[in-house]
Amino acid sequence: MKTPDQSLLKQDLLRIREDIVCGFHSGFPPCCIKFFVTKWLWMGNTKARKDHWKKIRRVRCFDVEYIPCPECLKNKTFVKLKKCPKTCAKLKRVKAWIKKEKKNAAKSKRIK
Repeated sequence: MKTPDQSLLKQDLLRIREDIVCGFHSGFPPCCIKFFVTKWLWMGNTKARKDHWKKIRRVRCFDVEYIPCPECLKNKTFVKLKKCPKTCAKLKRVKAWIKKEKKNAAKSKRIK
């Protein structure tokens, strides 16, 4: 019998290929794709993830529609994304997630 954590892990592992393919056809820098699939996906709700979000907010790069790696964030090296093909299974899920993160950032900014 699988535990809930194993089921979530399996879902994450199955999505990695989708994340990589989507990243490349969208024009993400390879270093950012690597950061996303090797670090970001596995951070959970940790201090490291919260700190990275703080850096993103500080740089004010919320018009960037991907998670920049620490090096690109530091150098403010961002790319304009290519339009995803309509067959991209991840497109809707990613847009909803970014919208949610922007809303949470605005909410936390109002609280302070």
